[in-house]
Amino acid sequence: METFISICALSISVIAIVISSRDNKNQIKVEKIEEIYELTISLYSRYSTLYELYLLFERFTTITSSSNQKKFSDEYFKFWAECERVNMYQDTYTKIFRLNVLANAYLNKKLKIEILAYTDLFENLTEAGFHRKLEYHVNTYKTGFPQQINLSKFVDHLESKFIDEINMVGDKFDQNEVKKYRDREFREKLGLRAKNINNI
Repeated sequence: METFISICALSISVIAIVISSRDNKNQIKVEKIEEIYELTISLYSRYSTLYELYLLFERFTTITSSSNQKKFSDEYFKFWAECERVNMYQDTYTKIFRLNVLANAYLNKKLKIEILAYTDLFENLTEAGFHRKLEYHVNTYKTGFPQQINLSKFVDHLESKFIDEINMVGDKFDQNEVKKYRDREFREKLGLRAKNINNI
């Protein structure tokens, strides 16, 4: 009888440990997805600033009149200096890298691909504006970057997916799937023309 009771007690202890371990893992995942959401919103909150910096430089490089070119050049470098003062370039990349790491570790395949396309958008925009490399995004965003209202809708879409993701397990994926999604479905959601499928 005592042996039976001991075995039952041991079994209950093991079950309790398993349940506790599962709860801890779920809690960690919830916390990481909350961080993913915060990073997603944080990047979105600076989109208008990054986009304006990019447009100022684009305008400066396309003006032929020397007087207007100087005007736009002054505007661009003044705005660029303001962004540098608050360390926007480095801070943006820190968020991009962190978001990529968390997405790869904790999100399911579909949402992971969406987040990686999202961070790729910010990487292209940041490089184009800060390092004055308009050619940097030629292949990916040749027709331009999305309007903020379209990006806002996409972020709303991500928010609803984060809620569903809490109880899901991350899936493996192929990097080519990220490229295919980014060049077609992601672009269409942002109001951009999808790239020709033959070029994917």
